[in-house]
Amino acid sequence: MSDDLHTRLNAILDRLIPGNPERDIPAAGSAGVAGFIEMSKAGDPAIAAEVDDLLSHAGSLNDDINHEDITPEFVRQLECDKPEAFRTLLRLTYMGYYS
Repeated sequence: MSDDLHTRLNAILDRLIPGNPERDIPAAGSAGVAGFIEMSKAGDPAIAAEVDDLLSHAGSLNDDINHEDITPEFVRQLECDKPEAFRTLLRLTYMGYYS
């Protein structure tokens, strides 16, 4: 995965499961969930296709990869536009974060 896609994925992950600095709880991207997703993609071509399609679509909606630009509204748009791929990413996010 390119650095840009990895950064975009981490920004999305941080919106799916935000951190709580006051309680020293990291966000999903900061906790390394992207690595879990990469391992899942390597083991399943269908997962790889869905996640890659979602990240590509995210780039087509907004090619800026700053965390500030990945808003809750942006994530909701991804969910509306690519519901199946979004569900896959959300499931993997929860699995990676809580395992």
